[in-house]
Amino acid sequence: MDEIGMENGPQGFHAPFEREQLQADVGTVLLTCARMARWVFYRSDADINEPLLRLLGFPPAREQPDLDDPETDWESGGFRYDMVATTALAESMETLYDLAYLGHVDTDVSDLDSESGPAWISRVLMDMRRSDFVTEWNEYSKCEESIQRCLQVFETSQARLVLESIEADDRFMDWYGPATEGLSIRQMSLLSGMTEASLRTLASPKRKNPLKTQSDGKNTFVTVDDAKVWLMSRGRYVPIKYTSRGGRLDPTRRRFNSMDELLRALDQRVRFLLSEPQADELRAKLDAISPTLLATGDRHHLRLDEASTGNTELMVSIGEALGLSGTLLSFRAAETRSLAQLREVERQIQSLTS
Repeated sequence: MDEIGMENGPQGFHAPFEREQLQADVGTVLLTCARMARWVFYRSDADINEPLLRLLGFPPAREQPDLDDPETDWESGGFRYDMVATTALAESMETLYDLAYLGHVDTDVSDLDSESGPAWISRVLMDMRRSDFVTEWNEYSKCEESIQRCLQVFETSQARLVLESIEADDRFMDWYGPATEGLSIRQMSLLSGMTEASLRTLASPKRKNPLKTQSDGKNTFVTVDDAKVWLMSRGRYVPIKYTSRGGRLDPTRRRFNSMDELLRALDQRVRFLLSEPQADELRAKLDAISPTLLATGDRHHLRLDEASTGNTELMVSIGEALGLSGTLLSFRAAETRSLAQLREVERQIQSLTS
């Protein structure tokens, strides 16, 4: 039976491409967007190349690549994924890749409905797939495949939301394709790693354990219950796990623009660790620091404010409880407060001199 997978995932499920490929695709898409913008915002009296490269995270001190040169691609241009990892596109694609192929639902993402950030990004990508500019530029510098892979992640994520009845009333890609009461053959293909042709063959009632399908006019679909049972029988079902993608990252390795940003990163770390096997151990460590430190409910978080982050001993203890360098976390907190104070001083100077 034909399959379309490369990377092994849970229970034999195959992701169609590795995360490193997705990250390279994100860079290529962003670089293409910058090139599209360059033609619109080009000025005879200013260098538009520099601000666009700044948006792509390119260090100004380095020799800058030429966006007009088709030979400048993501890798040869000296770009790195960490330069764009905090863009909305990169964060959305990472979150949706985890949902699509690992079954991870990110608790830090408030929703995935038709008005969410990922919904608007999917619209941009759909427009790019139909773009005359992209078609022409693809002749010089390949970008269409990257756009298509990103859209495949969106489609697979949507299929998994349908399968698990998450955001059942308003899904972020409901605007795309015919609406059915279950999963389309295309969606079943994405969730199983099998081709659509193979699935239609497996839907024959003469076969053992056939894929049960129903019709709604011209549309063929599989009910959620039948889809889940069939995927489980084939060893292709990926169970849902609620976790925090941002919580896997070490917050002491980056600078924060505000105290709210730092506290949000710590809360993400807490929610991630509470989804792991060592959850009870973490609760015990936090209770030992203070019985009221951990707030429970729908979204666990630490009861911290800007003033409490100035308590070095407290921040060291929290950092160690979260599996981080406590000393480095206390310094990051001090750095964040100092940056906020510096911005306030600069604001006051500007108000007096303007």
